[in-house]
Amino acid sequence: MAEQREQPDQFEMQRQWLEENHPELTEIYHPPAPGIAFHVHDVFDNIRENAHEIMDSLGGPHPDLYIFQIGSKELLTGFYEWCVRILRKHYSSPKLEIEMDKLFQIIRKLELAKHEYLQSENISVIFTAIQFVIRQPDVFQKYYIDLFIEDTFNAYHGKEDTISCPKGIVERILFAIADACLLYCVTYKKKRKPKKNKTRKSDDNNRSQNNTTRGGELSQYKRCDNPLYRKLIRLFKKEVPDINVLTSEWARIFDDTEGIANMTAAELKINFIDFMTRKYKSYGLTQQTDKIKERADHFEELHVFEKKAFY
Repeated sequence: MAEQREQPDQFEMQRQWLEENHPELTEIYHPPAPGIAFHVHDVFDNIRENAHEIMDSLGGPHPDLYIFQIGSKELLTGFYEWCVRILRKHYSSPKLEIEMDKLFQIIRKLELAKHEYLQSENISVIFTAIQFVIRQPDVFQKYYIDLFIEDTFNAYHGKEDTISCPKGIVERILFAIADACLLYCVTYKKKRKPKKNKTRKSDDNNRSQNNTTRGGELSQYKRCDNPLYRKLIRLFKKEVPDINVLTSEWARIFDDTEGIANMTAAELKINFIDFMTRKYKSYGLTQQTDKIKERADHFEELHVFEKKAFY
């Protein structure tokens, strides 16, 4: 059965949570848009090409954990107990009891579906993710658990059960790492060094891959003091490419695809809008309709679709 989409006010609920818990980050870090309960699966598919590099960066994948007698029960118990220790370290009553209750319900829901969603491969992924977070600074662990609980527990709004589906819970155990990297990188930045006289060409050549987005533009997290977190932000595709980068990607696909050249201007406009909508949804974004329409209308006014000239 297809998952039900969230109601529009879910975005506002998550924004309020962020303002209460991390007010210093509200202007830079934006919670997932409405519909994230459904689109988290799209986002997961969007990073499959980087899955191997992500696992390597996290320190895995680990061998078959059944050899070490670590199955779904041991994994969930260990995850729950570790989360509780971090919550107790940072919260007191009544906040502590509220968060622990949310966590218990999340783990319980996944436990009930463990035979379907906690098989050997997923157990290895979750174990790798947890071990990575445990090795990180205390503030990172807090960010991770805060984000995992909030996003997972409130995946749906307007339903009796607001918790994500079991598949979504597994995915969020991994995705919360990327969100924690974002929050950390917003807060902890390298100190600026005095500028030296260098040519622009030299500056460009010295940019590392971790300091750029997939589209090649300079990342807004380039000053993060942890290079691994910068790398994970890129691998998880958490920094959405500029609309100009996505437009160029569509144009390249147009040039390389047979049959599209025979489309009418009206058909090309629809094709462009559909492509851009899918791309933003793959990043978990569902509120870009006006921006996409504005770009499509602008192209139409310039007769771009009619002339089929995209550069």
